Amino acid sequence: MSTSRSVAAGNGVAWLTRGFGTVRKHAATLSIATFLLVLAVLVPVGIQLAAQFLLAGTSASLAIQLLATLVMVFLASLLMVGLLRLIDTLERTGSGRATSIFDVFTDTDLMARAVTFALIVLVVSIAFVVALLLTLGPDMLGWYKSVLMNPMGAAAAAAPPITGSPWLSAAVGLFGSLALFGINTFGYAQVALTRVGGAEAFMDGLNGTARNMLPILVNLVVVIIAIVVLVIPLVILMMLFGFVGGLVHPIAALLLTVPVYVGFMIALYALIFATMYHAWRDVFGESAVTAALGPPPPPQLQA
Repeated sequence: MSTSRSVAAGNGVAWLTRGFGTVRKHAATLSIATFLLVLAVLVPVGIQLAAQFLLAGTSASLAIQLLATLVMVFLASLLMVGLLRLIDTLERTGSGRATSIFDVFTDTDLMARAVTFALIVLVVSIAFVVALLLTLGPDMLGWYKSVLMNPMGAAAAAAPPITGSPWLSAAVGLFGSLALFGINTFGYAQVALTRVGGAEAFMDGLNGTARNMLPILVNLVVVIIAIVVLVIPLVILMMLFGFVGGLVHPIAALLLTVPVYVGFMIALYALIFATMYHAWRDVFGESAVTAALGPPPPPQLQA
């Protein structure tokens, strides 16, 4: 198991500012790479939505959604690893190819480690969702199954049978979300940038998270506040573009507003991954960086 260290709560803010600096320096490369990642993951997501609406209420719907989820986990885990490796390359060398995120598909060992880690996280996430639903009420599992098998409109019509304490549910939700956020942050970077296996990366992520819950919480709160602050001008801009485009044609309004929204989401995802990278470097320290990058070059002799 790799050695992690505890850092101050304020480091959670530093992770974000360093991540912003990385995105600002390599905006074009990271934007294209993140767009390619999102585009690839949207394919199984689209299949999930289609199965939910076209095969509503059938066992086939649930089976297709499960299969699409596994495909999504497979693609997302590999491309997230690829993106973290690209960020590392950009930080070390100052240049890199956006399409290099697909290089992970040529490394079978890396693929195996990434998928193993992703499947472990998936199982833990399912267990967390089940635990959260049970804190809300004993009948919540059946209600959630009906949500998955029926169209969104029909599911929304049935009120969730909540009988448990909302405070207990909120506590379980907050703790579980922070834990999963930290495990994903450190674990994916361990897979991408060191040679540890998927199970070991999960334990490393769990260890790093347990020792740094406070900076993770600070980072998450700051990110949420930043998103809220940025969403306000984004909505105003989209409304303005929509109004101007609507004067011409509804399709024109769509063509003006969708790129703004997509651009915001791509920038946000790029920032999140850059923040993950800097959090990993901070918590796992020089030992992790040395393992990933090799020993520093010898000092240059002065002429």
